[in-house]
Amino acid sequence: MASAEATTTDATGSGKDDNKTTITIYALPGSQFTGKVIAAVDARSIEHFCVFVPIPLEARKKFIPSGGTLVPELKAVTADGEVHMIPDSEAILHWFDDNMGTNYFPADSEASELSVRASDKVLAGAVWYFNWADPEGYKNSMKRSMARAMMPAFLPSVLSEMIVDLFLSSIKAKYRQLSMEAMSADEAAMNDRNQIRAKLIDELSFFQSYLKTEEQTYLLGDTSTAADFSVYAQVERLVGDMGDVNLFPSIPEFKTETPELARFWKWHDMMREKHPLKFKGKRPPAASK
Repeated sequence: MASAEATTTDATGSGKDDNKTTITIYALPGSQFTGKVIAAVDARSIEHFCVFVPIPLEARKKFIPSGGTLVPELKAVTADGEVHMIPDSEAILHWFDDNMGTNYFPADSEASELSVRASDKVLAGAVWYFNWADPEGYKNSMKRSMARAMMPAFLPSVLSEMIVDLFLSSIKAKYRQLSMEAMSADEAAMNDRNQIRAKLIDELSFFQSYLKTEEQTYLLGDTSTAADFSVYAQVERLVGDMGDVNLFPSIPEFKTETPELARFWKWHDMMREKHPLKFKGKRPPAASK
C-alpha cells in the first residue's frame, strides 16, 4: 500500500523528500486510460494514491474535487499547498514531464504522436468496439465483469444478465458511437466484426513496426515512453486482465490467432511482466478507514 504521504520521486526512483508533492489519481478500476497513467507512474517509482470514483456521472461530479467527470484525473498538492487538478491521461503524463522530469515524451521522438494515436484513434476505437459494440466481445468482457461486480451470487444468471444489459444500455450506445468515430467506420463496418478485426490487425502491425529487432525492449528503444503505456493499457482490454482488477478480456483468443503479430505479443508479455497494472492498495489513509 502507498505510504501515509504519496510523494514525488524522480525518474530514477529517488525520493525528493525536501519538496513533497502529494499525488492522487481519481480512477475507474480497469479503465484503459487510468491503466496507462498507473503503469507510467509506477514505472518511474512515483508514489501515489488511487481513489475509485462512482460510475454514475452525477455522483462522480460530486465525488471528484474539480467537479468534473473525466477520469483519470490527477490531483497534485505541492508542499506549499498549491493544488493542481489535471484531467485526461495524456495531459497528466505531460504534467509529470513538465513538473517531475519523467521523460515520458523524449525530445525528438514520436512518443507523443504514438501515444495520442493509441488513445484516440483506431486502437482505442477497436477496444471500445470489442468491449461494448460487438455482441460476443461485450458478453465476454463488460457484461460478465459487471455481472460479477454488481449482482449477488444467488441471482439466476439469466436475471443477472438482464439487469446488467438494462443498466449498461445507454453506456453501450455511447461507446459504440465513440468507437465508430475513432475508427472512421461506417455502419456497414460496425456491423461486420471481421472488418473491425482487420482494422485492429493493421493497427497493431503499425505499432509492431517500431520493434525493429527481437532484442528491442520498448517501442522507441531501450526506455519506456508514453507510447508504450498507451498501447499496453489499450491492448489489455482486448486480451489481458487489467492487472489486479482482473477484468475479463473481450477477445482472449485474438492473441493466439495472430501469429503475424508475434513480435508485438512478445512486447506485450514483457510489459505485463515488467509493468503490471496495480490499481488496488493505494487508497489514502482517510479512504482506508
